[in-house]
Amino acid sequence: MRVARASEDLSACQRLGEIAVAVKDRVGLYRRDPIKVRDELEVLARNEAPRLNADTLQAVDEPIDGEQRWRAYQCGDRRPRAAASAAAPRAPASAAETFPVRVD
Repeated sequence: MRVARASEDLSACQRLGEIAVAVKDRVGLYRRDPIKVRDELEVLARNEAPRLNADTLQAVDEPIDGEQRWRAYQCGDRRPRAAASAAAPRAPASAAETFPVRVD
């Protein structure tokens, strides 16, 4: 399951529908950590996506009061394109190398 950025163009993919998910964003008077709430919303959306045969999700909007909507897509082998304004330059392939570390 892939989660696409909001700036990605998924027009080459087949849109299958929307998924609405919700979690508690506060306990009593205390607000829960917004990052944890976002993570839980994404996990719930990922868990629902197979019901629509989706392989890609994209958030419709930001979480509000512990609720969020996601669009579900079937992209298959088609690679979504990043929006021109959001495309980040890539480092050259030779910029860094990694080597395995041997531990004795």
